[in-house]
Amino acid sequence: MESELSALERFDAAVIRGEDPVNAEGTAVKVTTVDSEWAMRSCRGCGHTFRLEDVVQATYDASGKVRVREVRHTDSVLGCASGTGQADAVLAEPDPMVQRFQAAADAVDPPPAFPVLTRLTATHPLVADKPTRDQCPECTSTLRPGEMVVICPCDKGCQRAIHQDASRGLTCFDGMLAQHKRIICPMTKQPKDA
Repeated sequence: MESELSALERFDAAVIRGEDPVNAEGTAVKVTTVDSEWAMRSCRGCGHTFRLEDVVQATYDASGKVRVREVRHTDSVLGCASGTGQADAVLAEPDPMVQRFQAAADAVDPPPAFPVLTRLTATHPLVADKPTRDQCPECTSTLRPGEMVVICPCDKGCQRAIHQDASRGLTCFDGMLAQHKRIICPMTKQPKDA
């Protein structure tokens, strides 16, 4: 019977490795992949969605499986590290040299008047702590402190935000323009000037 049990344990371990090979080892710190059960679900610690490559803290049940409902972010900016849901770390200001470079680049080649990019601070109303986090209407990921977004330009005042942060691989606004060939309100799907 003992050899059967070890064979079953080996089989279960192989199944877990096959389902999420990156996170097959029984360590508490894991990286979110497309195969992770918790990917794109909401963290119960901070309410933000789990995205690809998010580092998380996992706990296990008696059989060695990850308790998906107990997975938490480890990013101190999201607030899960302390368990408060409030940001534990303040976002650092960009390096002064980078700011000077960007200002010089903007002076030589000014950015267009639209879209206006907004960097979300930890105190911005779109990322402030609330029961339900605001999500990008294109990718459905929650908006996080430090991300660049375009606030909806419609005349309806919906104030929805769409990711436009190429440095993080979040080009949702560009995707919306490519799909609709014009600027639309993400809530009503009506053209900006309608």
